[in-house]
Amino acid sequence: MSAGRGLPALCRIRSVKLTVLDQIAAEAARELDGYGEISLFVRAKNLARRLLGRYVPERDRMFWPAGLLLLGMSEYLALGERKPGALNEETRRAVQASMDRHLAAWERDGGRLFQIDDVLAGAAFAARYEATGEEKYLAVCDRMYDFAAERSEDRTGAVIYRPGRAHDYVLADGVGELALFLSRYALVRPQKREEALMTAGRQLCAFREYGFDRTTGLPFHGYEAQQGGGIKTKGLVGWGRAVGWYLMGLSGYLTAVCDRAVTDGRTEVLLSLVESCRREDGMFTWHLAARSEDGKEIPVDTSATAMISYAESVLFPCGEGAAVSAGTLDRAAGALRSWTDPQGRVQQALAECIDFGNHPQNYGNYPWGQGAVLAFLSRLER
Repeated sequence: MSAGRGLPALCRIRSVKLTVLDQIAAEAARELDGYGEISLFVRAKNLARRLLGRYVPERDRMFWPAGLLLLGMSEYLALGERKPGALNEETRRAVQASMDRHLAAWERDGGRLFQIDDVLAGAAFAARYEATGEEKYLAVCDRMYDFAAERSEDRTGAVIYRPGRAHDYVLADGVGELALFLSRYALVRPQKREEALMTAGRQLCAFREYGFDRTTGLPFHGYEAQQGGGIKTKGLVGWGRAVGWYLMGLSGYLTAVCDRAVTDGRTEVLLSLVESCRREDGMFTWHLAARSEDGKEIPVDTSATAMISYAESVLFPCGEGAAVSAGTLDRAAGALRSWTDPQGRVQQALAECIDFGNHPQNYGNYPWGQGAVLAFLSRLER
């Protein structure tokens, strides 16, 4: 099994003195090596289900948790190229090998893409092509671009998260993932640049127009354009990861076009509103708009904190800007390191969302927290 080939190298790495960043990267590689692998027991159950005529979901190696791991790993490798000698060499090689194994395993599975979430991984592969010039990375980006171009959009011009179902929902997840990928793809495929950026900008504009709460200035999780006219917003206002998804897409777009047309000059206002929700220690709670009514502290979320902070570090590579004061991102980095255990596993990430407004309050180590923290800390390193 491909994951098994990667483990001995990671075990050797841990016998050497590593930085926290190296440890987080090594753990991300371990998690990516195991992502999408199916145990013999599960394979047997799936076979039984198929024999009974029951539905068995396809294995999706590029689903968004893997996409965030890949994004973090690509940022880690970029740091090593930006600052030679900054990374542990064995860890760097293990991370690169893990990304390549994952891509090869996806190809062996048929190279299929299932959801709009899958294109997030393309942002990582576009970065690797830009750094190495290896055609295999550009080839997968081309396939993801073609896949994205075929996705259905609603009447607001935004991508439908799960087309073909009863409701044509538009989610911050899909909008942010698609906008980030298209913006990075535009940098490596000049002939597709205008089309890619127009589509990315349309996603962000539509969501800003229809998916934001006019009272708080923060995004809902999503919305649906009603058949009879009107828009019905969905989910919580200011759910942390929804804020993170939108800002990640926005940061990719703005850095690709080098202007602020997508928000009509409102970017600083949005970031100021988001930053007003950041705690003194640099963390965000899982629900930015929540206010404690019983005196209990609202839990922090490492995944939301890292996603938002990553977007800001992309927009403000010097660590500060009009809406982000000096030291804010450094405090966030310090807080996220404190939530990392001695094995490099990032803790205190909120579990997966079940449905609109349904956010089980389970916290721990999840690939979306691991990948987002790795991306932010790697990007912040100057």
